[in-house]
Amino acid sequence: MIGSNGDGNMGGSTMSDRYTNHSKRIAFLKQTPLMIVAAILAVILFRGTVRSADKATAKKSVYVDANYGFSLTPPRFKTATPGSMVVPAIFSGIGDGSFTSNVNINVNVMTTTREQYRKLSLDEFRAANLKVIADTDRTVSGRNAILFSYEGRIQETDLHFLALAIIDMDRVILVTCTAKQAVFKEMEAEFLACLNSFKLD
Repeated sequence: MIGSNGDGNMGGSTMSDRYTNHSKRIAFLKQTPLMIVAAILAVILFRGTVRSADKATAKKSVYVDANYGFSLTPPRFKTATPGSMVVPAIFSGIGDGSFTSNVNINVNVMTTTREQYRKLSLDEFRAANLKVIADTDRTVSGRNAILFSYEGRIQETDLHFLALAIIDMDRVILVTCTAKQAVFKEMEAEFLACLNSFKLD
């Protein structure tokens, strides 16, 4: 998914520059298909106003993993600054040697509307030869949102994506679920339940 500032401009840097910078930031993932998908979803996310840090850091986050039986309080990192994108959480399953089904959450500090975000996202998907299956309006915690379903080949791997974009005041929160096309039907109900569970404070 991609975005722009409110007037529709996409910033001065090139897609190649933004892709390179983004790839460096998440190189630790060791997940080349995910990096490329994240870059496609986030190459034009570089303007907006910063969200109030007071509300964002008023309480600590707690992660509870019922599958493996542990909980964790992650560090309280600095709030994302204007024109930036942060990936606060990534969840992955068991890989098959070539790709691991996963869910990643991006917070993009930007100001846009649902229709602007939809148009830019669809244009980028098609430019990347990704087939858009559906883009459906949703409402999440009172905010405008879009549920995208799309698929395509990324580095010799056929993938299917479900992505929920929530358009907030000065940010877009993007939750993307990804699986190989061959196993997507097995994961679809879990992915939809995951996206439907998302809410804002």
